[in-house]
Amino acid sequence: MRRNDRFGGIKSLALVTAAVFALPLFAASIANAQRPKAADDSERVNPVTRIREPASPIQEPAQRPVSGQTTITIPGLQQPQTPNFIPAPNRPFTLATSVGTVDEDSSDIVQLRNFTVTLLPLTTGSVHVRYNITAVDDISHFCPATQSMVRVRFRNTDDTGATAQVLFEIHQTNVTSGGNNIIYTFNSNGRGAGGAFTTATDSPAIDFDFGNSSYWIEATVFRSNPNALADLGSIQIWEAAGTACP
Repeated sequence: MRRNDRFGGIKSLALVTAAVFALPLFAASIANAQRPKAADDSERVNPVTRIREPASPIQEPAQRPVSGQTTITIPGLQQPQTPNFIPAPNRPFTLATSVGTVDEDSSDIVQLRNFTVTLLPLTTGSVHVRYNITAVDDISHFCPATQSMVRVRFRNTDDTGATAQVLFEIHQTNVTSGGNNIIYTFNSNGRGAGGAFTTATDSPAIDFDFGNSSYWIEATVFRSNPNALADLGSIQIWEAAGTACP
């Protein structure tokens, strides 16, 4: 019994000693098993490199005009133009009708107000006024002219001319042979805008030759209804086309 006890004790001691030496190795194997596997070269994630592109202006697509729309381009300026409006040159003949010579038979009913000639309030009749046309640069611009422009600012509440009317004539006379020729007539019938002033532009074929002729305007403002409005405002005249003067 004692021999068996001795051998049993030696065997137990050997087992304990083996366990003591195996424990670190077992712990190391567990740690290696829990450690993540190192990624190889094919699994490595490369850092992202951002490329900064140079800034460039935003280019908007060109706008196409709407069908039927006309666009007029002026260098340095974009603006609409009224089709019926023709710009006057720098030096046309320009007249404010309040500065004319009034006939004696109209002196009792005429009213010269601001830039217009009209009738005194509640009066009726016809006012007759005369104006001389002077040879400013753009009324004698061509030699000869084939077209001139006449622009009128006026007001007329009766578009038929039955109770109110505005009209004038351009007269011409030759300085050598004389004569009295009417070369243009303006009539407000069918052109009025009610109680507001409006502008009318005509393009008659007039050649102003101040070397051989004199020109003047004879205007009439008529009203038979004391409540109607009839006013002749400004007049502009210039030559627009023809042969350039030498």
